[in-house]
Amino acid sequence: MSNRNLKFTKSLVESGFFKPQPLVIMDVGARGGFESFWSDLYADQVQFIGFDPDTEECDKLSRDLDKNTRIYPVALHRDKTTKIFYQTSLPDASSFYQPNEAVVNRFLDHINLKVVKTEEMPTQDADSFGREHGIEQIDFIKLDIEGAELDFLEGAEHLLGSTVLGMRLEVLFIDMRKGQPLFSEIEIFLRKKGFALFDLSPYRRSRKALPDRLAPTFMSACGQTIWAEALFLRDPVAELQGGSDHAINWDKFNIVKMASIMNVFGLNDCSVEVLQAATDKGILAKNWTDGLINQLIPEIKGVNTYSDYFQHLIRKDMQCFLQTVVNTRPDLRPAVERVVQYFNRGDVPLASQTLQDDLAPLMEYRDGVAPSMYELLKYFYETFCENAGEMVHRK
Repeated sequence: MSNRNLKFTKSLVESGFFKPQPLVIMDVGARGGFESFWSDLYADQVQFIGFDPDTEECDKLSRDLDKNTRIYPVALHRDKTTKIFYQTSLPDASSFYQPNEAVVNRFLDHINLKVVKTEEMPTQDADSFGREHGIEQIDFIKLDIEGAELDFLEGAEHLLGSTVLGMRLEVLFIDMRKGQPLFSEIEIFLRKKGFALFDLSPYRRSRKALPDRLAPTFMSACGQTIWAEALFLRDPVAELQGGSDHAINWDKFNIVKMASIMNVFGLNDCSVEVLQAATDKGILAKNWTDGLINQLIPEIKGVNTYSDYFQHLIRKDMQCFLQTVVNTRPDLRPAVERVVQYFNRGDVPLASQTLQDDLAPLMEYRDGVAPSMYELLKYFYETFCENAGEMVHRK
């Protein structure tokens, strides 16, 4: 979590917005406890459901449970059956998939993936477990089950198609474990279910032939990208516009929950787009949405509203462009000054029109050379100023 501007979500929590329908987080592979940023941010307006096959770990996690948290000592997988579980020297790396020694031994952390014990372990699919235990609503899933992520997803198809807004999971790019599905397979599966990749945080590991450090539990600054944390979310805008076969019920709560999740993961641009689309569809009231959007803009001195932000962008980029024009074509200074004058008094359309008309000499041949660079710049700024003016005055 690197996003610093969380005013949007904090204000919703302070107003008690999520109390009628708390955010529900499912943590599959809950060893070590739930990620604290959820409770730090949402307080009593978030609920947790955790799963881990290690009964001792679940007992430890259950000691200080509150009414908003449930822990189940269950191995969620594709279906109800019994599978061989490989316990490794590093407990966190234990898996239903056997380490691939031919690959693992090329890296220093091979000692962490050494199998110390195998056992037969019962598994259950998430859909049937949910039906049996009355789990009907899951908003976000965190998956860390050492290679069995796709198996879990295939056993949670009903859940994925009905309530889940997004998920964050570990994905692998090379065969560290025998038969483990790789990122490409997971992405294809989730795309077919209506989820899109929104973010990817890669982790590297250098070969032991030339490591950048000797500690086997640390990520490397260089080396091959071995795995990543992937963030998959639904695309509410596409679903609201009828561009998806997997649309869920985008009511007020689901819209705002999704915008909040996007805010948590630093996707404020996506949050704004979702809120605007829902407002255009009449799901949210515009006067309420405008206030929410103002809380999502970057924190810049003197910029307090969505309109202010676009004015800031126009001013910043136009100043740079116009200074370049003056430096290269002093004869156009009067036209540049008119553009600045119109913009400063708030007449963005006239400033844009003046830029297009009075700076037309930028398009002329000089010394027999076509101004291809200027042509591109002119095209960009014509389009930019037109769009920016529309955004500034968006109703």
